[in-house]
Amino acid sequence: QDTTAPVFNTEGLPQDVTVQCDNVPAPVVLTASDNCDQNVQVIYTETFAGQNDNCSANYVITRNWSVTDCAGNNTQHTQIVTVQDTTAPVFNTEGLPQDVTVQCDNVPAPVVLTASDNCDQNVQVVYTETFAGQDDNCSANYVITRNWSVTDCAGNNTQHTQIVTVQDTTAPVFNTEGLPQDVTVQCDNVPAPVVLTASDNCDQSVRVIYTETFAGQDDDCSANYVITRNWSVTDCAGNNTQHTQIVTVQDTTAPVFNTEGLPQDITVQCDNVPAPAVITATDNCDNNVQVTYSEQKISNEEGCAANYRLIRTWSVTDCAGNNTTHVQTINVQDTTPPFPSVELPESISLNCSQELPEITFSDNCTTNVTVVYTQATTQQNEYGYVVVRHWVVTDECGNRAEYNQTVNVTIETPFSFVNGSVCNGDAPVDLYSFLPQGTETTGVWTDVSGTGGLNGSILNPAGIQPGFYVYRYTIADYPCPRIIEVYMTIDDDCVVLPCTVSDMKISKVVTPGEDGYNDFFRILGLETCGFTYNVKIFNRWGALIYENPNYQNDWSGKADQAISGSNLPAGTYYYIVNIVNSGFDIINGYFYLGTKN
Repeated sequence: QDTTAPVFNTEGLPQDVTVQCDNVPAPVVLTASDNCDQNVQVIYTETFAGQNDNCSANYVITRNWSVTDCAGNNTQHTQIVTVQDTTAPVFNTEGLPQDVTVQCDNVPAPVVLTASDNCDQNVQVVYTETFAGQDDNCSANYVITRNWSVTDCAGNNTQHTQIVTVQDTTAPVFNTEGLPQDVTVQCDNVPAPVVLTASDNCDQSVRVIYTETFAGQDDDCSANYVITRNWSVTDCAGNNTQHTQIVTVQDTTAPVFNTEGLPQDITVQCDNVPAPAVITATDNCDNNVQVTYSEQKISNEEGCAANYRLIRTWSVTDCAGNNTTHVQTINVQDTTPPFPSVELPESISLNCSQELPEITFSDNCTTNVTVVYTQATTQQNEYGYVVVRHWVVTDECGNRAEYNQTVNVTIETPFSFVNGSVCNGDAPVDLYSFLPQGTETTGVWTDVSGTGGLNGSILNPAGIQPGFYVYRYTIADYPCPRIIEVYMTIDDDCVVLPCTVSDMKISKVVTPGEDGYNDFFRILGLETCGFTYNVKIFNRWGALIYENPNYQNDWSGKADQAISGSNLPAGTYYYIVNIVNSGFDIINGYFYLGTKN
């Protein structure tokens, strides 16, 4: 019989063990031998306990090896393998994120971590973060606590924590390149303050605050001073950036005269000194500049007040003391000699009854004018003469001029007559009584007819035969030398003739043209009286142009005396008609001569 059970060949049969889930030993392959049965086979079986669907990390394996020989003898070995998971998952990343302190604009993104587990293939890393220290006004300084946690299905947990300390120690930055630098400028060229903006690494709401202060100004003048300009920007964390510009303002520019073409040095006549120009000025900074004017007179010569110099100065100074000056020198001189106060023609014509015009002289600059006057008279003929006037004038400055004037003097009536009548039985008569009132008494009487009854101006008609006689009165003195003849009728009975002057008609118009109308100067109306007409005709200047002692109504406008030609111009003429031995007064008057010549 066989009562001996088979024997396992392996020494040291697998014992009960507790192992990690990732280290479960493989079942040992056991063999057995039997004392009788040479074909024994070891039967291995195993059972699992404690596993579930969520996690197979903790369980028990019961392993059984059983061998039975053919006699039915049986040998068994059991091993209890207790499987457990006490190993936490492991992060896959080398160099896990460590605690850091960073600027607020450089907060690193959280690292994405993965993990693996010795047993659980589905482990998931859970990331969480918390913030501390933030407030509503500024989020620039705070702490981030970052946590990565992974747990396997067996509940084994691994965690990693990173403390990110966030801070803002960076001040804002001005956006402008080339910030305004210190400058020195003229007072009219002060630059406007630059508008600066700034940005901050964290604070998006930073604002630049601009301030300026002035130093050195005073009430009298604000042309020299200093502007301190400050731009300041502070972020919410209190980091501050400032920029300061010193603007030194000065006034080194002198005022400018507004007038174009400032008065230049000139030389003028003493009566043509220009009035001083009214000049204004402007300044780049001082709006109240005033131009001051001064004038200095410097005499150049003694004895001549008209020659001198005027130094005119216009000066303007701004409140900063910058000055502009303009000087004009006017050389005043007198080179103009005295001149007539009225027009002085070189030649004039006057009637001898007119006085020579009085000529006075003035000077453009001085009142003391020395005048040396001379005149000479030359007799041309009985109808006129010439006076040559000459002036030499000198002013105080020695300017000298000579002026000449020729005066053609016309004796309007070089010859005139008056009628008179006396009876030869009358007493002596003074011939002055027949002359026009006011006639000079400096003349000389001549008995032209040779009656012998004239003594000086007294005519004694006694013993003189009745008839027509001429007594001439000659005035030789200037200005009007002339002859006046007294046509004296001496009667013995002084009988009045039956003819009257009212019957006589004398031409008013003479138009020589051989057309039968007014061709001749005619005396009509007394033809039956048998009178003889003594006719004289004068031009408008008193020149005798025609004379006939026995006129026969035959004068047709031809001159025969006192002029160079016989053709007379058209115009008004004067006649004198003496009706010889008539006892009538001499008749005179005007008529018009019309002629194409």
